[in-house]
Amino acid sequence: MALTQVLLGIILYKYLPDRLLTHWNFALLIVATMMIAASGYIVNDIYDYPIDRINKPKKLIVSKLLTVRQSWWVYGIFVGLGAVDAVYLAYTIQDYKQLLIYPLAILMLWAYAKKFKKSFIAGNIVVALYCAFVPGILWYAERASYRLLAEKSGDQALFIRNVFLGYALMAFLTTAWREIIKDMEDLKGDKAYGSQSLPVKYGMPLAQKIASFLGLVVLGLMIYYGRFLWGAHRWAALSYLCLPIGLTIFTLFLPMKSLDVKVLHQTSQQIKWIMLLGLGYLYFLL
Repeated sequence: MALTQVLLGIILYKYLPDRLLTHWNFALLIVATMMIAASGYIVNDIYDYPIDRINKPKKLIVSKLLTVRQSWWVYGIFVGLGAVDAVYLAYTIQDYKQLLIYPLAILMLWAYAKKFKKSFIAGNIVVALYCAFVPGILWYAERASYRLLAEKSGDQALFIRNVFLGYALMAFLTTAWREIIKDMEDLKGDKAYGSQSLPVKYGMPLAQKIASFLGLVVLGLMIYYGRFLWGAHRWAALSYLCLPIGLTIFTLFLPMKSLDVKVLHQTSQQIKWIMLLGLGYLYFLL
């Protein structure tokens, strides 16, 4: 997430006529985002550890490396450090509306871990929205500068908007796709502890169809964008785009061959690689 904001920040500041965030402020924004993500992972592990004892017994952190009480302390430390960072940043740039993002994000990830993750589809949507929300944090912080850019150069402002919205859309879709695959992988533990995830409530076949549909949407958007690169004769970018396209095609066929837990885990990992390759594509926009 930090790398996402760094790369998007380089693209954004290449065009903005003025910037609100100094380099120091930008670093503080990245740290606050990292604190949100870290606390989200911790609280998720805390609430999930009874299920993870079934689904991922070898990868447990809570109850093995840390007790539940210690994990809550670590969670509190991360939330507290992030809050101090967010308050200082808002004070420095004199933008207290920006400060509202931090508690809302913390609350959203806590609610995801506590309730939404075990409910039908809501958890998948919440975590996908958060991943799509990450680039928006920077864009919102520089909203005044972006308005100045729009007045000065509509084409450049449109390019920035398309980059941020395009990245957010792909982040949402790939995350939702991966979350459903992870729910399929975790079926045994989720069922044992009364989770109402999509595979538990409506069965693996429907979950498989929805996951495949999301994967096909991701693939379709990449191919559509590839046609634009072809028309613009951007051969280097198009050659790079072939990597996530090829991996997406291969990944789509994995759950169709088998619904074995190992195959589903491999599928989940490959979607993560597709995400990383998407992040790498930002290099061609610098």
